[in-house]
Amino acid sequence: MYKCLFCGLENPSETAKFCSECGPNGPAKDWTFKNVDEQRKLEQYAAMLCELYFENQSVEELEKISLKMRERLMISHNAHADTGSPTSCPSMTNF
Repeated sequence: MYKCLFCGLENPSETAKFCSECGPNGPAKDWTFKNVDEQRKLEQYAAMLCELYFENQSVEELEKISLKMRERLMISHNAHADTGSPTSCPSMTNF
């Protein structure tokens, strides 16, 4: 089974080499497991998401920006799902 690190799509095929959603030139095509979800990059990503969340961004703009950040920082779909919540921002935990 193949699971895309970027979008999280699972392909049950034993022979799949790339994500059917992202394609052969998808963002995670050259990612290695040792470079994905590095702690310092996860912290940087979470901080940037929190900053963007409190600016006047539309949902579409926020999604577009987060996809670009994830691609550059090599943040997996699973880590994004864990980190991408505004309640994970320090100022939101005081409620």
